[in-house]
Amino acid sequence: MEAQFGTEALIATYAGVACAAGAMTYAVWRRVDAYLAAASDSSDGDGDADSEPAERIEVVDVDQELDQLREE
Repeated sequence: MEAQFGTEALIATYAGVACAAGAMTYAVWRRVDAYLAAASDSSDGDGDADSEPAERIEVVDVDQELDQLREE
């Protein structure tokens, strides 16, 4: 193959394969990391207010304030 295409073409092919393998490894690692982060976030469910999303806390606060205003 080297005789037909030349040394440069062979090196370029190897470099392309190495780059593709590196990119695929990076993409797979990112997906695994995101999956593990999501799994650890969902398993934390110990009921602390800190673990609730900010939107949920704000909705609860607004509901409590509305209830207080209705009572007055």
